Amino acid sequence: MTKPVVISSLSRSARNWPDIFGCESDKQLDGFTMVSAIFNLRLNSDFIRINGWKVTRLVNWDSIRFSTLEPTLGTMNINFPILLLAALAPMGIGFLWYGPLFGKAWMAESGMTMEKARSANMVKTIGLSYLFCVMVAFTLQFMVIHQYSFFSMVQNDARPEVAEWLRQSTALFEGSFRTFKHGMLHGFMAGVTFALPLIGLHALYEQRSAKYIFIHAGYWIISMMLMGGVICQWA
Repeated sequence: MTKPVVISSLSRSARNWPDIFGCESDKQLDGFTMVSAIFNLRLNSDFIRINGWKVTRLVNWDSIRFSTLEPTLGTMNINFPILLLAALAPMGIGFLWYGPLFGKAWMAESGMTMEKARSANMVKTIGLSYLFCVMVAFTLQFMVIHQYSFFSMVQNDARPEVAEWLRQSTALFEGSFRTFKHGMLHGFMAGVTFALPLIGLHALYEQRSAKYIFIHAGYWIISMMLMGGVICQWA
């Protein structure tokens, strides 16, 4: 939990409070509708947000004195529809990769047969496969969207100067490196540095061939490139 920042009391009349917070209207503050009689309210355990601040434990409404003010830096919204869409990429690529492209080579290297493949519960297999792809997409977004990095460093920082810095940084860099091409680059890096080593480790102890490793690693590198591009461009 963030440490509250103590703010000195402000002796202003109720009719001047929009000027105190730099607001144009006495009815609206950062999307939260306020009433003119707000200074007569007793807040108890509730809170309001004023220009990015979460105000808690308010006392002495007549002099507009705030015992503690806790800045809220906001959140980066996760675009779940785009993640669900990106998770379809490995599914589509898989039908081609392990079908017309490398299906015979994969079956020979893995010991899979058509009879064994047909005996699988396809509803379960496809359902769980998509779930796992969604999990990959969810994690991949933090690699391809750079804005998550600086936000994660300061999201629990209660200093007002940090809140102001974050607002300015968001305005300046909100669209930086948010392209399909850049997402593909980081998807490629994730595939080479994560998927390839993990597949290689299992393959070594299972005494699989190099072809087996490159078939699976190639699939995930291509899939993560496409996922990364979609997420970085549209998430």
